[in-house]
Amino acid sequence: MPCLFTQDRSSSILIGNESVLNHINRIAVAETNSLEDVRYLLAEAFYYYCSLGPLARKGDRYKFYFHANILLHNIVRLKALDAGRKEANYLPVDAMGFLDSGDNKRLFFNVDQNMTEFIADVKEYLQRFLKTSALCSSSSDRYLDYLESQ
Repeated sequence: MPCLFTQDRSSSILIGNESVLNHINRIAVAETNSLEDVRYLLAEAFYYYCSLGPLARKGDRYKFYFHANILLHNIVRLKALDAGRKEANYLPVDAMGFLDSGDNKRLFFNVDQNMTEFIADVKEYLQRFLKTSALCSSSSDRYLDYLESQ
């Protein structure tokens, strides 16, 4: 069975049967609304960002780690879209290539790390991303306003 479904064969990996391949091929060629994708990813990213504070206060390091990783995944997906890589939007093989080396230290939570400091680093990263990304529009201003009010 072929294991890749996009024109850029380094973008995605498929594990499954022929039915899964056919389903993904239909999705890959379907027209999508990038603005809708961005809105969804931003909303989900901010949901997980906002969940970090209460989890830190509870001291729930496992759930904090889990939410931080979902947030990281959404950031990578946003960065892929920002780079014009729509076909690599879901678990891109080259995900690390969308992040700068300094971002890696900021966005990857280590369970021994100070949770409050991690939240501050992520906040700074999100502010910078919202101000500089070509994807972000007036619809993302509310997120930037929220971050700046914290």
